[in-house]
Amino acid sequence: MYVIALIAEFLTSLLLVVALAIRFGRKWTAGTLLVLKVGLAALMLMYGFEFAVRPLRDLALLAVAFAFPQRQKLLIVAAAAGFVLDLLLPQAVPQWTAVGMFAVAGLLVALPVRRWVAPVAFVVLAALGVGIWIPASAAPATMNMGMPAMPGMAMRSVTQLTGPPTTGPVRKLTITARQNGDRYSFSPNVIRLQQGDVLDATLVNKTPDTPVTIHWHGLDVPNAYDGVAGITQDAVKPGGAFEYKFQVNQVGTYWFHSHEDTKDEVVRGLFGLIVVEPRTGPVADLDQALMIHTWGDQLSFGDNPGVQVKQVKPGSSVRVRVVNTDSDLQSVQVTGSPWQLAAVDGNDLHQPGTLTDQTVPIGGGGRADIQLTMPDHPVRVSLAGESPAYVLSPDGKSTVDDQSPGPAVDLMHYGTPAPVSLGTNYNRDYTVDLDQGIGASGFKWTMNGGVFPDAPMLMVTEGDTVRVTFRNLSLGEHPMHLHGHEVLVLSRDGVASAGSPVWMDTVSVEPGETVTVAFKADNPGIWMDHCHNLGHAKIGMVMHLAYTDVTTPFVVGDGNNPE
Repeated sequence: MYVIALIAEFLTSLLLVVALAIRFGRKWTAGTLLVLKVGLAALMLMYGFEFAVRPLRDLALLAVAFAFPQRQKLLIVAAAAGFVLDLLLPQAVPQWTAVGMFAVAGLLVALPVRRWVAPVAFVVLAALGVGIWIPASAAPATMNMGMPAMPGMAMRSVTQLTGPPTTGPVRKLTITARQNGDRYSFSPNVIRLQQGDVLDATLVNKTPDTPVTIHWHGLDVPNAYDGVAGITQDAVKPGGAFEYKFQVNQVGTYWFHSHEDTKDEVVRGLFGLIVVEPRTGPVADLDQALMIHTWGDQLSFGDNPGVQVKQVKPGSSVRVRVVNTDSDLQSVQVTGSPWQLAAVDGNDLHQPGTLTDQTVPIGGGGRADIQLTMPDHPVRVSLAGESPAYVLSPDGKSTVDDQSPGPAVDLMHYGTPAPVSLGTNYNRDYTVDLDQGIGASGFKWTMNGGVFPDAPMLMVTEGDTVRVTFRNLSLGEHPMHLHGHEVLVLSRDGVASAGSPVWMDTVSVEPGETVTVAFKADNPGIWMDHCHNLGHAKIGMVMHLAYTDVTTPFVVGDGNNPE
């Protein structure tokens, strides 16, 4: 509904300009459109004041014009100003600054001043507005993302943040990046570990001309090994190598991918799977991982874009790990058996309930673990509304037809509550507005009015308990991924979590939605916090969480392009 209202509001602004300019049915047409704008403003106010800034701003501009009904040109200019604001500026405009700017310009038209004053004022103020809200459309060639040295404060470099001494069994391996035609690959692209293992992985770049890194998505690694070009390391050039070494204390489903020119390199294949099993305790009879990825225009679910059939003995315990390596939201459904959503983003849910026809939405970069007991007939795990599927079959041949997608699992009320040690005494409380606008170099996705690398940082001190509220004022869905930390989802649209605690590293925020999360600042460093729709990150939707005493010797630009 929010997306429909936002599009309708934008179109009414355009239609109002046209109707006034051609003077066709001026009174009736303009009046009807104004009534529609009032209705849209009321509808969008239901989501919160910030969500209704756009229609309220336009109404304020038009109020200036209607105060001088004898001035037809003023009415046209005011309507046009509203349309330009909708196009150029983000939804969340601080302190009604834009309204004030254009109201002043509107008064210049109405008052007896020289004719050239008003258009000049409009041009100047419009340019000022764009300069205020999208300052980073033309970023500098290089930029250091670290904190400046503070008097009396001992600063730490990201290169020093290698974590505590490692004590577990060492898994030493070499991960090689290669290029084959238009595609890239990591080899090996599946890593299976046990909790407590020390992963000692050396990245070797054998591509002909592509710098690469490895980011361990969802694993809370020491900052020195986060794998973000220009922040925690320089990108590894062709022929080069880089060693990552850290202890893996989490259990669950994770993945790894390059964080250099991320949109291009991940889309073309520089990613892989990580499964961390408990060192003790039961494991499933069948543990199958399925990665969602679009190769060109072909959507695949697992190893191929068609239907895969796997023979499974009835009575077997089954765990299916689904990883969304794409940018777009995907939904997974199970046909033919009751099942449970065992984990999200690698974190087990507490006492998950039995599901039948529901779907599991998975944002870009997110993961979901499904568990079931194999019946004596086929079971289909598939992408809702799509053809790729993975079929579990007692005889290895028979299949089952897909069912119509059901409602999404409500994670705010799924499972049962359990104690969490995070606490509610928040040392830091941030609001992050996700929006869109047009800057000097084209369309941008913004965070708090800025775009990477100029989006404002979230500053924390080690030990802080941090609360962050994401407000999606835009037309797009944004899977927000914070590196180095897991966040507890507190509420969606003001509805508090009443089921199992939901810990995630990639939280989807739908258009018009407000999501509040919290986390412990217990992993010092400089950490990306960005939209994992990689196309959105590429054109601006990236900010950083920075600990106040951490700096970096690396620079963004000059061969380091983490977005």
